[in-house]
Amino acid sequence: MQAELPLGIRSTLAEDGPCEMVIPEEGVIIIRISGPDGSTQPSAVRLTQQAVAGRAAQTFDLPPVFTAPQIDLPIQSFSSDGALLDGPLSVTKIRDTGPDANRLVIVVMGDGYTSANLLAGIFEDDATLFLNSFGSESPWDLLFGAVNVYRIDIESNEEGADHEIYGVLKDTYLNSSFWVNGIERLLALNSTGYSRAYSAANSFVGTGVWDHILVLVNTDKYGGSGGTIAVTSMHPSAPDIILHELGHSFGQLADEYESAYPGYPPGDYEPNVDYDFSGPGLKWNIWVEAGTPLPTPENSAYGSVVGAFEGARYLTTGIYRPWYVCLMRALGVAFGPVCKEAHVMEFFDVVTMADDVFPTEGSIVPVDHDGETFGITPLPVSNLAYRWRLDGVVVPTELGPEYLLTNEGLPVGQYDLELRVTFASSLVRQETISATYQWVADVSSGGCCVGLTGNVDNDVDDICDIGDLTALIDYMFISFTPPVCMEEANTDGDIDGIVDMGDLTTLIDFLFITFTPPAACQAAGSPSGGVIDHSSCKSIPLGDPAVDTTDEWGCVEWSYDGSSVLSLTHVNAGFNCCPIIAADLRFEGDTIIVEELDSLDNGGCACLCLFDVDYEINSLPPGQYRILVIEPYLPTGDPPLDFWIDLSSTPAGIHCESRTEYPWAQP
Repeated sequence: MQAELPLGIRSTLAEDGPCEMVIPEEGVIIIRISGPDGSTQPSAVRLTQQAVAGRAAQTFDLPPVFTAPQIDLPIQSFSSDGALLDGPLSVTKIRDTGPDANRLVIVVMGDGYTSANLLAGIFEDDATLFLNSFGSESPWDLLFGAVNVYRIDIESNEEGADHEIYGVLKDTYLNSSFWVNGIERLLALNSTGYSRAYSAANSFVGTGVWDHILVLVNTDKYGGSGGTIAVTSMHPSAPDIILHELGHSFGQLADEYESAYPGYPPGDYEPNVDYDFSGPGLKWNIWVEAGTPLPTPENSAYGSVVGAFEGARYLTTGIYRPWYVCLMRALGVAFGPVCKEAHVMEFFDVVTMADDVFPTEGSIVPVDHDGETFGITPLPVSNLAYRWRLDGVVVPTELGPEYLLTNEGLPVGQYDLELRVTFASSLVRQETISATYQWVADVSSGGCCVGLTGNVDNDVDDICDIGDLTALIDYMFISFTPPVCMEEANTDGDIDGIVDMGDLTTLIDFLFITFTPPAACQAAGSPSGGVIDHSSCKSIPLGDPAVDTTDEWGCVEWSYDGSSVLSLTHVNAGFNCCPIIAADLRFEGDTIIVEELDSLDNGGCACLCLFDVDYEINSLPPGQYRILVIEPYLPTGDPPLDFWIDLSSTPAGIHCESRTEYPWAQP
């Protein structure tokens, strides 16, 4: 297998200097691999170096073990249960949002808490304080619905940490210490502490279950560190320190302050720094509001907009950050939008959209009149949107994570059923975060009303006889129990589906008088449709002199399959930059009205974008139709998209109208 081995730890922020990367003289790492079964015990593990990667590794003197192209490490002992080193420990799950297998799992443990401290609830209170402050900060407040947290109580013989007062050592279980590598604020664990922390997490939470370890040290002296284990004192800034360090290790973010860091390798590969400051090359261009100057002046007028502020990653010039003052630049402030988005995207690399899928995804599921419920138990976060398709056709009904599918209106056969779940939030613009779940619905017992009407008693052989007359009379005059399939009782073919004396007369005529067959089952339904897909934002923010857009037209492309399905694409549809794109499709005589809805999440964003929006209309017979598109941001005076199409003679085409204002045309 391949694994990346962490080489160092990062000090916490200082008011007069950057985070500093150091490589300790000793340390412990954990690599989890699948070994042989119990009948075989290997004697060594062989490490073969393939590359040295990372932000700082190339500029530091590496320990000899990491410079050798290959090394064999003898296995000194085996432990099947991950038994702990000595020390009284207990565990409490202080946040449980669902199954650990589909959660970000954080383990919080303490160092320098004595038995008296634990009995007094000091560590419990510290962990709760941290938990509450952590879960209230964006974007963690949104993601926290799917975060589980364990608290491991660890008893130390003395309070505090080594060198809290320089030269004074403390007997603590995890061996935390200030002044690591000569840096006073660098509070970290030694190799014994690392080993004990990993062992505690593995034994009390489970090997392979937890994702991150946070160590709270019982001292109010300022300090902390990031790395494979994040460490912080209980200084009032502790929550911000942890959030900043997780911004590195979890969000893959760069530091945004400008304090010099000699020897730090150049680069702008993190999502929150860029050598470019404008145009399509700017990583976060989609976040820049219209009219924002690029580069962006560093003053309060632009303190709450995304721009390109010069100075980041230990440099004062030549590199840009997206936010004036972000938590990756200073403590006591919030993350900017680009940094928040990076957290969200990493989060959905750890978890999936569904805790459970039912029936089993990919299975062939029988469907009868009673129906079968398909769906998911969704991840407990907000802003999830759901779209269902049956044999590629969007189900027009507004559905959530579950869909009760019956065989009503479906001929015998197999149908592909698909659910697409999308995280529709204003926190994300760079890409669509979604997941798709699929099944096969096997309609093996016949659909509701196939062929001719008259099978009122739901005979399995679809035979119309005296039993159906009895069932219809019972429904109309005696028990009023409706038929299983009401469409079968509409024997006179009433266009509104009303069952009345006309249907009784028609059935009597068929059975006893003229023997004229009852009416055929009506079509599967009136025309219906909705949004089936859309592009990402394709417009260019105003104020970018380097780009001249030609998106000065709004168009509708159409294509027809010749019998029932009309596909429409609104090219250059104007919406808010971060909408949940939706539309209300109405059918009034021969007019198809597409009213586009700018359904905003959290109030939307202060910008507009152009999208290509795909619609699909089903059960539409050939003929002439008027298409009218009602747009939420149609510029005053510009003509609407209002035109006629003849699907009998022209099954495909395009109609366009000019657009004169933002976001279509540049001023």
